[in-house]
Amino acid sequence: MSTGRVPTLSEYYDLHYLPQRISVSPVYAANVRAVVRRFSALTGPLPLASITESHLATYARKRLDAGRANVTINREVRYLRMLLQAAFDDGLIERPPRRIKKLTEPKPRPEAWTVAEVERLLATASGLTGHVGPAPRWLWWLSLFLVAYWTGCRIWALLGAKRADYDGCRLTVRKQKNGSDQTYRLPECCTQYLDMLLAELSDDQERIWHWPGCRRWFFASARKIVESSGVRCPNGHGQLFARMRRTNLSYCAAADPAIAQRQADHASFAITMKHYIDPEITGEKRAADVLPQPRLPGPKLRIIG
Repeated sequence: MSTGRVPTLSEYYDLHYLPQRISVSPVYAANVRAVVRRFSALTGPLPLASITESHLATYARKRLDAGRANVTINREVRYLRMLLQAAFDDGLIERPPRRIKKLTEPKPRPEAWTVAEVERLLATASGLTGHVGPAPRWLWWLSLFLVAYWTGCRIWALLGAKRADYDGCRLTVRKQKNGSDQTYRLPECCTQYLDMLLAELSDDQERIWHWPGCRRWFFASARKIVESSGVRCPNGHGQLFARMRRTNLSYCAAADPAIAQRQADHASFAITMKHYIDPEITGEKRAADVLPQPRLPGPKLRIIG
């Protein structure tokens, strides 16, 4: 990239931004490049320093006119601002454009897995080969999925659990999202696999589910198992285990909302309901389920004349 002039957005992305980020996935890189090219086709070859929030707003409006969803437009504008912020950090522009008003995104209803889907997921995990550290791969993943199912715990808090946090019946998960500890009682069908996993670990391994790879390895491995089981696989790495959490809380709510709130460790059931309860599992009733049916008049004969 020439140092004598400020590059265009396309030049900056292809010649400077992307080469510095070798860990970016090809799919993500292609998606961002497509947004950059659409933006450049609209504005022309503007230097980075000439791009303003007005250009971003015009791009968003054109995409909205083209029938694109609000969530898609918000994501594309976020890509553009990310690149302009990076250009600012690199000293190529004086300041990045200010944020434009975000389009309203519809809130999707919480989706959980059914117990039948969880069974398929567990069956797939039980057939895995190889190892995760010293532990058999099937046992490592099966025990993790089982404990996630029975606790509904957030995955990163669960992965931080240590041997000393488990007494053979109960597992204490420390420093959850609200900073508190929470103890979960586990059934025997779960503890038997957890006991087997602990027996495989080396004496110096403190964490129960220690994994040798990076964050991407963990989620890529989990997604591969979910997809192989034929179970509905959500978009986004963070949604994989959030869906298992919703499964736990939705079945709890179907039995008793107080149990779901207590299991989630939320201040109110309204929070649990809004973010975690799948109405398909709780059997949430609608007007058609509860209203008495009024008696209808007999059918009228149609007079043809």
